[in-house]
Amino acid sequence: MRRMSAFAAAVIVGAACATVGAARPGAARAEGQGFQGCYGFGRVAMAPGVTMSPQDGTVHFTQNLGPCRLSDPGILSGTLTGTGQGRFSCAAGQGTARFLARWENGRTSAGTFSFGTLGSHLAGHGTVTEGEFAGDHFGIGGELDPSHPSACASGGVTEATSYESIGVSPG
Repeated sequence: MRRMSAFAAAVIVGAACATVGAARPGAARAEGQGFQGCYGFGRVAMAPGVTMSPQDGTVHFTQNLGPCRLSDPGILSGTLTGTGQGRFSCAAGQGTARFLARWENGRTSAGTFSFGTLGSHLAGHGTVTEGEFAGDHFGIGGELDPSHPSACASGGVTEATSYESIGVSPG
């Protein structure tokens, strides 16, 4: 059985804790608005294909967001796109990414986040640096469902469907 490095495990646990912190009810605005975030699903493309051997690579993602519950009541949905890089395998990975959220009210939010994967689980945390919610914390957590899981053994997984939730909490 392959073992994960202590560093990789710490990144994943830290990202998961930060994501839970960003999405927990008490982390929302001081006015007691409860959970602030969105549910989402979409596609993730990986290059080169992810195999059982760790290697440097890039990811591109496009997500549909909604329903959303955010401090701006005019936002019920949106899209999340971005690109990232890191070191990945089918067992675990870690990286950083830039994201752009386009909200249905015509505004945008952009930022960066660090993330980790463990099998099909994904967790990440970062900051909204521009636009709506600038200065707030950003968290993401979810599952990756590879289009062809057997490709881990040969050729590499190049795309997956993702199901996630994102959270936004005061900075």
